Amino acid sequence: MWRSCLAVALVLLAGAASAAEPPVVGILAIGTDPSAKLPRWSRFYERMRELGWRDGENIRLQPRFAAGDFAKADAIMREFVDAKMAVVVVTGSTEALAAKRATSTIPIVMLHVLDPVELGLVQSLARPGGNITGRTQIVTGLAGKQLELLAQAVPSVRRVAYGRGSSVAARMFADEISAAAKTLGLAYVQSELPRDRNFEPWAERAKREGVEAVVFVLDNLTFAPPNNANLAAALIKHKLPAICATSEYADAGCLMSYGPVTLDHYVRGAEFVDKILKGAKPADLPVEQPTRFELVVNLKTAKAIGLKVPPPVLLRADRVIE
Repeated sequence: MWRSCLAVALVLLAGAASAAEPPVVGILAIGTDPSAKLPRWSRFYERMRELGWRDGENIRLQPRFAAGDFAKADAIMREFVDAKMAVVVVTGSTEALAAKRATSTIPIVMLHVLDPVELGLVQSLARPGGNITGRTQIVTGLAGKQLELLAQAVPSVRRVAYGRGSSVAARMFADEISAAAKTLGLAYVQSELPRDRNFEPWAERAKREGVEAVVFVLDNLTFAPPNNANLAAALIKHKLPAICATSEYADAGCLMSYGPVTLDHYVRGAEFVDKILKGAKPADLPVEQPTRFELVVNLKTAKAIGLKVPPPVLLRADRVIE
């Protein structure tokens, strides 16, 4: 009798296990569609598969795109909370703050935020202490280094503009760029980018006001495709050399880029998700800073704006687009 009861129990348990739904991982991005076949997102999905997670089989990935709408990002996070996601992946600072507002219990993995301590997302990098961990984009002096490289590439420059968007990222870098400009002996102005992403009138006005070069830092709305290509086209038309945040922007036509290797964020992000799904707590996983950086120079753009990039800058470049 007991054997037949045990057999029935085992059948019931097996049926319950087979009926169990796989964990669902929400992905929230405001700047670039996480379901699109962009190299960064392709590498994230690829790394998840390498770690043994197969979408539709033992996991469900649910990418959502806020398309630059901050309010929509909050709405998506509320949906994720209602759906009781196992983990939520967020790209930048805007999305991370939306996640912070929405939940203190669902594990959150950040891919490339600004200073998460200053933003109130974690207690410290070494000991996050809550439900949020992942990667930060912040490295002290990065924006100043970008301006320094731009000045080396365009030795004649005397007046630079910080082309800033409206995101959290844009506001946080202003002081650093201002200090770097003062050190380099450059006249410095801030020039807010148009919210409608119509960059041509903005670039024309900057040129008319005596701006000779522009530095852009992380702004996931400005540089989301196709905005990055539209911005590059406006800069080229008005012969404005610029340095942007990561290599994708140089690929789109910005003269230069310098910053962390973007794919590293997405690879490590997948690895954070893997650890959490296997039982790790975000509070115990230190927030990581980038360790690899790359300088990319677009010689096609240099030629289009009539600029000869000095050989020392080209020698330092990790990649040259010709």
